Amino acid sequence: MSESLGKLKGSSFLGSTLSRNLLIISLLTVILLPAYNAVFIYPSLTRLFTETTIHDATSIAKHFMSIFENRVGDLRKSSFDIEVLNDIDAMMNDFGLVKLKVFSETGEIIFSTDRNEMGQFNTEPYFWDAVAKGNVYSRIVKENAQSLEHQKMPTDVVETYVPLTKNGAFLGAFEVYYDIKDKKYNLDRLLLMSFAVVFVLGLLLLLASVVTLFKERRFAIERERAGEERERLILELQGALSEIKVLSGLIPICSSCKKIRDDRGYWTQVEVYISNHSNAMFSHSICPQCARELYPEIHKQE
Repeated sequence: MSESLGKLKGSSFLGSTLSRNLLIISLLTVILLPAYNAVFIYPSLTRLFTETTIHDATSIAKHFMSIFENRVGDLRKSSFDIEVLNDIDAMMNDFGLVKLKVFSETGEIIFSTDRNEMGQFNTEPYFWDAVAKGNVYSRIVKENAQSLEHQKMPTDVVETYVPLTKNGAFLGAFEVYYDIKDKKYNLDRLLLMSFAVVFVLGLLLLLASVVTLFKERRFAIERERAGEERERLILELQGALSEIKVLSGLIPICSSCKKIRDDRGYWTQVEVYISNHSNAMFSHSICPQCARELYPEIHKQE
C-alpha cells in the first residue's frame, strides 16, 4: 500500500491535465499580464498623454498668439500695456499656466511673467534651428528638472515654443509652461490601479488553481486508498472462498484407512488434510464402539 501511495503522489501531485493547464494559465497570467501592462500599456498611455498635453500646450500658445496679432500687431515691448497684461493674467489662470514668455525676432525676451528674465536672449540651438524656422518645439519637463532654458521647474510642465511668422519671415515666438502635475498624477494613479487590479486578479486565479489542484490530489489519494482497501477485502474473500471450495469439492478418501489424497497425489490423514485447508483443529478421543473393539477386556469388566 505504501508503494502504491508513493506512485500516486508522484503521478498525481500536479493533478489532472485540466488542473495542470489551469495552473499554467494562472502562472502565465500573473507574469505576462503585469509585464504586458508595463511594457505596452503604460508606455502607450504615457505617449498618448504626452502627445495630448503637447497638443493642448501648443493650442494655448497659438491662442495667445492670435490674440496678440489681433490686438497689438507686431511684437514689441511697448505692446504690453495694462489691458494686455490683465488679459494675460486671466488666461494664465484659466489655462493653468506656470509661465509665459514672448521673444522678438532676435531671440530677446520682450515679455515674461518673471520680470527678471526680460531683456535676456535665447541663444540655444533648438531656438534658431527649429523655432526661428517656423516649427513648434515642445518638451515635457518634470518637477525639479531643468527646462530648455536651464531653469529649475517647480512642477511638471510642458514647455512649448510657438513661432510667429508672416510671409515666411520670423517675427518672434511665444513660450508657455503648461502645468500638467495634476493630470500626470491622475494618469499615474490610473495606471497603478490598472496594474494592481491585473496583478490581484492573476493572484486570485493562481490561488484558485492551487486550491483546486490540492483538493483534486487529496481526493485522488483517498480514492486510491479506498481502492486498495477494496482490493484487500476482495483478496481475503477470494481466499476464503477458495478454501471453502476445496473443502466442499470432491475429496478422494480411502475406503479402508480413511486417508485423503491431496492435489499433489499424497495420501494424508483426514485431520492433517482438513487442518491444512481450513482453520479447524482436532482433539483426539475414542468413541465407545472403537473402545469396545480396541479394549474388550475393559468393557468385559464393565
